[in-house]
Amino acid sequence: CTFHISHLLSLFWFCSFMFVFYMFIYILLFVMDLFFFFKQKTAYEMLRSLVGSEMCIRDRCTKPKKYDHTLCLPKTEFPMRANATAREPELQRGCTHELYKWQRANNAADRPFVLHDGPPYANGSLHIGHALNKVLKDVINRYKVLQGYRVDFVPGWDCHGLPIELKAMKNVKNRSERSPTKIRRRAKQHALDAIEGQRQDFQRWGVMADWDDVYQTMSPEYEASVIQVFQHMVQNGRPQTLTRTRTLTRHTAHLNLHPSLNSTFPLTSHLTRLH
Repeated sequence: CTFHISHLLSLFWFCSFMFVFYMFIYILLFVMDLFFFFKQKTAYEMLRSLVGSEMCIRDRCTKPKKYDHTLCLPKTEFPMRANATAREPELQRGCTHELYKWQRANNAADRPFVLHDGPPYANGSLHIGHALNKVLKDVINRYKVLQGYRVDFVPGWDCHGLPIELKAMKNVKNRSERSPTKIRRRAKQHALDAIEGQRQDFQRWGVMADWDDVYQTMSPEYEASVIQVFQHMVQNGRPQTLTRTRTLTRHTAHLNLHPSLNSTFPLTSHLTRLH
């Protein structure tokens, strides 16, 4: 009989505890409901925001559902879409042209690194050879920037020679359009078009250089600098003979339209006296 009474007492205390616990929960929900009622919310909406899932509580509200407040995501200004057509040119300029200007302004002037780049021909679009050449040199330049050197890399183009003339006159069939003057004019325009296209492609490849101050071998300033170099060589007595065997245009010589005559004349004074 004692055994049964102890079990009954335990059951009584357990039921009393559960009754008090559920009453406490009920009173708590009632107070919360009153509190959110004055803020035009219900206890259900608060529980939904805390739980964060519509699967836990069955929705019987007639209001439209909004799930943005149930997500706990970081706030950022990073765009949802890549928008590569607008963003990629900005990133590209920052990694090439602006980076070149930055390192010229911030790296030490007493640690220069000059990369003398052989200019490509301005006779068409770029190919895999240009990529191998420019990418490897760009790796060297960027490595020197990381070491603190002030890199000096000015790209340029070779605008003279038979390859450009052949490309410029490829589709010209009329012999009257093959005079030396017209060949030069067409070759110059073809070189300018090729330079603009190659410059844009080099920048798209991410080559870091001074793309606003490029040089062209057909510019008067460049040709004048070449003559000045020869002047210094003559003044220093280095060249012993100066010969000029090149015709007006290589394309003219290749077609054999105008025969050329190469002559030599004896010098009447020493080379160092020439100016």
